[in-house]
Amino acid sequence: MSGADNNDAPTNVMPARYDIGPGMNKFVGEGGRLINAKGERFMEKYNPTLKERAGLRFLAFAFCLEAQQGNAPLFMDMTHLTPEQIRRLKDVLPLAMKMFESVGLVANERFTQPVEWMPMATLGRPGLVVNRRFEATLQGLFACGEACSPQAVPTGLASAATSGATAGKSAAEFACSGASPSLDEEQVKQLREEAYKPLQRSYGIEPDQILLAIQEAVIPYNVLLLRHGERMRRALQAVEDIRDNQLPMLRAYDPHYLRIAHEVRNLALVAELHLRMALARTESRVLLREDFPYEDNENWLKWVVARQDNGRVKLITRDVPLQSYPYQVERTKNLNHMWQLAQKLGIVNVEKGEIQWA
Repeated sequence: MSGADNNDAPTNVMPARYDIGPGMNKFVGEGGRLINAKGERFMEKYNPTLKERAGLRFLAFAFCLEAQQGNAPLFMDMTHLTPEQIRRLKDVLPLAMKMFESVGLVANERFTQPVEWMPMATLGRPGLVVNRRFEATLQGLFACGEACSPQAVPTGLASAATSGATAGKSAAEFACSGASPSLDEEQVKQLREEAYKPLQRSYGIEPDQILLAIQEAVIPYNVLLLRHGERMRRALQAVEDIRDNQLPMLRAYDPHYLRIAHEVRNLALVAELHLRMALARTESRVLLREDFPYEDNENWLKWVVARQDNGRVKLITRDVPLQSYPYQVERTKNLNHMWQLAQKLGIVNVEKGEIQWA
């Protein structure tokens, strides 16, 4: 998060910012308070009732609003916590607390200063589309847990266990049926050659370099969280350049680095899918667009589906089957409730259908 310099900001904060996702509820539960660079507890303004206990989406949006107003960087203040509270945090979040101790933010069972905090986007999860037997459209391929689309399997251990049990049974039945998936031997050969290419290069680009380039394209908060078509198109162009000019030069020293190289390749694909789908959805729903600030139930009660078409991404939409739902959604188009809050606080105005910052 970037913001105006402020002489009142806490000093000597840890250089590595801490994400508001992992462990957020634990720190807040012990009394942690979010403050801005002016030392103000800003969540009281956005949600006077829940404050820091508001949902992750709400917190991330509040962080963005503070940054837009020049109040970043933002911090979690836990300097008032007692030694007993610190010991509890060490029990439930040992890795995070060891990290804080290693850079001097925790000493003598006390936080020595506020910790710089950053928002995490609402998580999206790609996955295979499966039927009730957890069978994909490719014959003989089954998926469970978070390998499935979120419409089929919500996140969590319980969902992973139940879907795994069904998928395992279905896969066993398929194996016992004697059915044999047809293989394209030429395709198998091509895939094997492509998979091992990074190991065969004597020079090239290391995975870490490409990972950094992907992060620089998509992680800025005004691309990931507060969106506008122009900014997302620039980010997509950067990802396409990585896809076309850097990924073909990936180099791996050994099988360990080969695995990392393929992870980076997958991340580039997911970044491209994410940006293309976000550009296609011309409304504000889960995340917010400045150029389309309305939650549009007239036109966007749809799923966006990505397909491969001659090596490139093709998007289609599918209507949500509302007729099968017990609760019927009204076909209305209203300013997203978070933009309504920002407008009420005098932070934004809506002019000609777009957000203008006050």
